[in-house]
Amino acid sequence: RGSATAGGNSSSGTFRSKADQLPRGMPGPKITWEGYKKLAKEKVFQKLMETIAGSESGGNYDIANRKIFKTLPSGKTKTTYAVTSIKEVFGKDHTQVTIGEIIAKQKTGSTVIFATGKYQQTHPTLEGIIKKIVKNDASITIEELNKEMYSPDNQEAIALVNLLFKQGRTGQYFAGN
Repeated sequence: RGSATAGGNSSSGTFRSKADQLPRGMPGPKITWEGYKKLAKEKVFQKLMETIAGSESGGNYDIANRKIFKTLPSGKTKTTYAVTSIKEVFGKDHTQVTIGEIIAKQKTGSTVIFATGKYQQTHPTLEGIIKKIVKNDASITIEELNKEMYSPDNQEAIALVNLLFKQGRTGQYFAGN
């Protein structure tokens, strides 16, 4: 990458955006959980979010990927994934499953699921997002968030937290920094 002046072109023709100039590890913008839910309902960044969801789930809120473990003749374990639904895993509609239930099932259980929902959130990502929300918003606890439903509105808000807050440099870029 050529050296460039802030937001300009270098002599080698390489462009560096503001995001390239931000130090790594910057916090995302300060937005409450209710603020993220409001942004999600207002469909902020809709085209970007739909592009992400299209690759992840085809836009399906009820989708889940299940881990399948198979012991090979050599004794090694092979892991493959099968597409299923949250309804199939939990026996109830995804809008009736809590965020906490999703996280718990991703961690353990007889039916292990890997990535869930429209944005295919994995356990480490989903749990990390919940922790980031609580760290950023003193008005809500992990326990309260875990009791909220894994509804389309909440999946959208969680995806925005991931985009704007958990991915700090991205969030700072969209915040105009």
